[in-house]
Amino acid sequence: MNAPFAMKPIASPPWPAIPFAASLAGIGGALLIELASIPVAPGQWQLFGVRLLQLALFVVLIRRYRLFAPLGLGWPDRAGLRVFGFVAMAALLVGGGAVALLPEVRPLLGLPPFAHGLPGLLLMLLIGPLVEEFLFRGWLHALLRQSFGFIPSLIASSLAFSLAHGYFALPQLIGGLLFGFVYEKSRNLWLAVALHVGANAAVWLLG
Repeated sequence: MNAPFAMKPIASPPWPAIPFAASLAGIGGALLIELASIPVAPGQWQLFGVRLLQLALFVVLIRRYRLFAPLGLGWPDRAGLRVFGFVAMAALLVGGGAVALLPEVRPLLGLPPFAHGLPGLLLMLLIGPLVEEFLFRGWLHALLRQSFGFIPSLIASSLAFSLAHGYFALPQLIGGLLFGFVYEKSRNLWLAVALHVGANAAVWLLG
């Protein structure tokens, strides 16, 4: 039985079918939770609660449809945690170095208003990367990949990831392309999460 969080790539046939019902429930459920939160006064903890509900939905669906192996998920082991930390730190250093060398990029990154204090830290470095990678790579990219192949699914999921930030954002588009490429080549969703955590950490520290 495959466990839910290991970092080692899981041996399975290339791009096994993700049930359409699971993908629809994941994407549609996340959107419904997001829409239901619009009338609520915006705030850090409110947003944290929305993302936590979305994450809980994804975990339930992954367990319900036994998607640990198809999505590249498993229990952590010591080596896997080291890989996760190394990838996240590399993303942090590369992202920070890019901003230092290209200061004109810094205004494009812009630390969002919610990203301050403890809730902002949790959203940027924990809940946010998990929810967004599960949604845009785990559900959307994997679903499109089955029918349209790698390049169309990579572009579509990366554009959706960029636009989900409220506007077309070039850094987020580049990040989405990178996260999707790493997921495609490794078949390990945790590596995409690690890259996302490191990139967000660079934005949070430099914002």
